[in-house]
Amino acid sequence: MKVRFDIGVVASHETDQPVPGLLTELLRLVKTEGSLSAAAQNANVSYRKAWNLMNYWTEKFGNELIDARRGHGASLTSFGDGLLKAIENASRETAEARALTAKQFTDRWMPPEQSDSNALLNIMASHCLSHNLLRELYRTQGNDEVHIAHNGSGGSLRQLVSGECDAAGFHLADGALRQLFRDSYKGLIDTADIQLIEAVKRRQGLMVRKGNPKNILQLSDLTRPNIQMVNRQPNSGTRLLLDMLLHQAHIEAQTIAGYDNEEFTHSAVSALVAGGAADVAIGTEASAVQLDLEFLPLLTETYYYAVRRDSWNLSRVQTLVRVLSGDSWKARIHLLDGYDAKHAGTVCSAEQVLG
Repeated sequence: MKVRFDIGVVASHETDQPVPGLLTELLRLVKTEGSLSAAAQNANVSYRKAWNLMNYWTEKFGNELIDARRGHGASLTSFGDGLLKAIENASRETAEARALTAKQFTDRWMPPEQSDSNALLNIMASHCLSHNLLRELYRTQGNDEVHIAHNGSGGSLRQLVSGECDAAGFHLADGALRQLFRDSYKGLIDTADIQLIEAVKRRQGLMVRKGNPKNILQLSDLTRPNIQMVNRQPNSGTRLLLDMLLHQAHIEAQTIAGYDNEEFTHSAVSALVAGGAADVAIGTEASAVQLDLEFLPLLTETYYYAVRRDSWNLSRVQTLVRVLSGDSWKARIHLLDGYDAKHAGTVCSAEQVLG
């Protein structure tokens, strides 16, 4: 069975039945009310229906969603809490994508005097757990708004060049792989036309279930017949990272079971590992910690926002520079495991970074 995060829902490919909105509502209510019976009452369903729904999805995920003991109420298990966060993140990302589509339509088809987009910064970006913090600080530290939708590093840079967004978020490996990343990205943009703003440094590595039951220690272990992985989508920076690491280690992708199983965010692949639908994935340390997974570091990378030079002086772009340079951003980023914002807000040309 594979559990897939898509369009703000979770679905089992075995049954094709999505996680219903009722389950999401019940998980939220159990978390706030501390009782499944109270959650059922507030959701206006019978206790039996709520209990049966929990049992159904517990069986499908292979993990308990709630810890319910007679006389002691109920609480979410670490998996249940992680599942709720993943569903909410997916829903938020879908809403952001809808808002971005609406804005692009408005800009193209409505007369200028009817378009209220001057204060709206549109970002297409490789997925990063820092995006929710950016949304929050962007609103509180300026009069502008920001919408972030996800399309992988390569796809986002292409959309920046075509004028479909104001900024593109992408990541660049530090160390030995850096030049390979540079060569890949340079073919997508004219570096002379692009300015970069550093946002964070973060650690990427292998994510496995607690206790590492399959004893996965290195990339070569992914080729073992009893190992099932889940991958990121083509054009994502993490997929590019994996492919480069495999090439460096002389490992053929087709020898890895699950290499073609693709998801679009770090949250989605970590949830699949936590739920037992996959044994391993590559992602950020913060994504692993979020779902109580073990993390085996591979490398550190730098996450940048790219902006066209002809947009650089726009107020909404300068707000982005100000937020990323600020003490609030740096202090809050340090709360994410494996993240560092020491040099956040540093501005440089794409020519300096990508050559």
